[in-house]
Amino acid sequence: MEELLYSVGIYKNNADYSGKIFSNNNEIKEFHSKNIDDLLRDIIADMELDHEESSNLPKDFFEDTE
Repeated sequence: MEELLYSVGIYKNNADYSGKIFSNNNEIKEFHSKNIDDLLRDIIADMELDHEESSNLPKDFFEDTE
């Protein structure tokens, strides 16, 4: 079974870059940088951190929220 975890939007406005992460729990996070590499690094780091945090939650945490 496939489950969409994130959608990511990357935008360029003049010399600045911005990114948005849309997560499957309806949370939107925004990032801004003048460098595309820094923006991508920040977005990936945030998704990894979020995944680690949700992986460390007890199994019954998810059962109680449904």
